[in-house]
Amino acid sequence: MQPLTPILLIGPHTRLEPLTLHHASSLCAAADDAAFEWLLDTRPESVEAMIHWIQVALSWPGIRIPFAIVEGGEVVGSTSYWQSAPFSDQVEIGTTWLGSRWWGIGINTEIKRLMLKHAFVTLECRKVLFRSAPGNERSHRAIEKLGAHRDGLVACDLPLPDRTWRASVYFSMLQEEWEGSTLSIGA
Repeated sequence: MQPLTPILLIGPHTRLEPLTLHHASSLCAAADDAAFEWLLDTRPESVEAMIHWIQVALSWPGIRIPFAIVEGGEVVGSTSYWQSAPFSDQVEIGTTWLGSRWWGIGINTEIKRLMLKHAFVTLECRKVLFRSAPGNERSHRAIEKLGAHRDGLVACDLPLPDRTWRASVYFSMLQEEWEGSTLSIGA
């Protein structure tokens, strides 16, 4: 697997830009409570809080590569690659959120397709992982729509700000599944 580094990914309607502090005010305007309902973080409610959120996202070089999601010239959310086990030729796509007014119009599918193509073709990953909160059925359906398989529930997977632990539902897609999927055609 190739190392994770910031990169610009461009699709027909959206692009993923490497996240910078310059995205703070636009991300703050796009964020709403619904977008952050299932994330580990609470919604940054000011530009200063969003700057802090971005600084944290950028504080994992080589492990987390965060992006701003841009649609029609407007910043509409964020997503990330996560590399937790470089020896295993796999990457996780996660910490994805879109402001709720951009839900249901294909943005999530397009950005995930861009990320899957980059992971399998350029990074030469063997597997891409996704995880979601157990009750987040909307996310589960979106991940399964991509062709990822539900692998199971992992208890006490991620720490929450209140020092409790969240379980996660894990999903994955293997390189040969990507190559045989309709998402890879024309990619």
